[in-house]
Amino acid sequence: SLLAHKLFLSGQLYQRQDHLEAAATLYQKVVQDFPDTPWYCEALAELGEIAAEKKDLSLARARWEEVLRESRDEKLKLRVQQRLAQVGKPAGE
Repeated sequence: SLLAHKLFLSGQLYQRQDHLEAAATLYQKVVQDFPDTPWYCEALAELGEIAAEKKDLSLARARWEEVLRESRDEKLKLRVQQRLAQVGKPAGE
């Protein structure tokens, strides 16, 4: 969907400008309103990045694990696997 793509690109712009809340709001709208588009998993991955930046690693992991389950995009899955490896396992796991 063109609208999903536009929302995703707007989220990226806010994220690059360090407006994380605005970016997260746009990505969340893509996730909620466009689950059947390729932008769904892209938005989930970016929500994971924002969570990691905010030091909420359990939320970041949850977002990225959902990408691994849902995405058919091998490049995206590889990127997410690398991010999961970088943040490591939570204490006690």
